Amino acid sequence: MKNYINPKISVIIPCFNVANYLQSCLKSIVVQPIGEVEYIFVNDGSTDETLALLTEFCVERPFYQLINQQNAGVSAARNAALDIAKGEYIYLLDGDDRLTENAISAMLQCIQDTSVDIVLSEVALLRGNASQREKLLMCAGEYSPDELYRSCSIFPTRPQLLYKRSIIETSRIRFNSDIRLGEVYEFTIRVLAKSHKVKVTSDCFFYYVMRSSSATHRPNYSTDLTVIDTLKQYELYGNGLKNIPSFQVTAFKMLMSFTYNKYAKLGLNDEMTINTVKRLLSTPIVKEYINKVAFGKRIPKQERLLALYVLFTGVLGYKMISKFFK
Repeated sequence: MKNYINPKISVIIPCFNVANYLQSCLKSIVVQPIGEVEYIFVNDGSTDETLALLTEFCVERPFYQLINQQNAGVSAARNAALDIAKGEYIYLLDGDDRLTENAISAMLQCIQDTSVDIVLSEVALLRGNASQREKLLMCAGEYSPDELYRSCSIFPTRPQLLYKRSIIETSRIRFNSDIRLGEVYEFTIRVLAKSHKVKVTSDCFFYYVMRSSSATHRPNYSTDLTVIDTLKQYELYGNGLKNIPSFQVTAFKMLMSFTYNKYAKLGLNDEMTINTVKRLLSTPIVKEYINKVAFGKRIPKQERLLALYVLFTGVLGYKMISKFFK
């Protein structure tokens, strides 16, 4: 395996069966400046042409590393890369997403002050050839984790952060392979718990490619219900943050997006769907977060209304709204 000294940034890219999208990701990488960044690709047991594309791409490129492993899931793939990363900071990119044209230059500018523990950037949503910038719900500047949550209404949960690697290594933080949904935000919560300074920037580091075929847009009842276990992990590591309204709203939004909202937008009200929604709404920790958002202070109107609707109408309300999407 190739080795080189002291890159500023390690970009970690797990890949599983993304051959149809990978070329766009790779093209976005080759236009970035070289010398202060390493790229660590992890082929997670792909059965398409992903490995062949990565092997060809990485050959004779000293700043690119390729890990080939049996399929173990995205968290295990990221952990394998973390184990060999050398960068002062870690950035996560999926194999079907893309870096923006000036991503690395902007990252390097943000971490000139090495006391920064985390950098939070904006993201651009890409649908076909049309992109839309998703603005952050807090002002650019420097914050403590507590100040950051108190300054926003909802915390972003996509992989749009730079993390200082020394915090990850000193605290022995890794991705939880038992979590199948919302694992990036859970990782972020644990890094935040050990951080002091978070830099928020209006720069945009990556394009999040919106695909209707993505797993996040298809029902998978057994997987989607594990969002309950994810919520428990948020509680476990949230420490003082879990009492801040934006933390509660972010957890609630994550909870709804993987089940109640997704199924309604798909117009599903078959027996399997209804049983899944019923089980979700009857879980104590889910009830707790619905109540927190429905009746808490400083809750965004849209999220409060959804929480009140879910609280008072339950499965019947779900059946009603799902009909509008058929």
